[in-house]
Amino acid sequence: MSKLLGAILILLACGVAGQWAVQKLKSRVQLLFGLQQGIHSLSKEISYSATGMSQALCRAAEAAGKAAPLFRKAGELLKQGEGLSAGEAWEQAVSAQELLDGELEELLRLPGAGLGLSDRESQARHLELCRERLQEAETQAKSREQQYAKVYQALSWGGGAVLVLFLL
Repeated sequence: MSKLLGAILILLACGVAGQWAVQKLKSRVQLLFGLQQGIHSLSKEISYSATGMSQALCRAAEAAGKAAPLFRKAGELLKQGEGLSAGEAWEQAVSAQELLDGELEELLRLPGAGLGLSDRESQARHLELCRERLQEAETQAKSREQQYAKVYQALSWGGGAVLVLFLL
């Protein structure tokens, strides 16, 4: 009875590990989509609205989904008024995010240099370029998810089954 219970627990643990790996792939796709939405919203706020940059960042956070903390943090840093420019607040907010890997962090730093300092068209152009690159990264992440999700699940369940057979 205890061997059966142990075998079931091992199999379930391996299955959960596979699900965790798949969820990590899905989470990256959702983050990239949220970043695109937030960048697009920020671009529209800058281009068509007369609101301040801190308010524009906070409004962009509403559209950003999983990426909302980045926009919210940048808006809060700018509101605090510690002499930071919008670009500096953006840079600090990007640095503070734990969900970003090195490549994504570097990509998000690009529009920060001219944020709040250059004219509207230039800011919108830089944000649109960043959004396009995020869209490419999302396409790659979706492809990776489709390619590896089933593999991770199959390997986790299969590995668990092999481990159970070895232990029995």
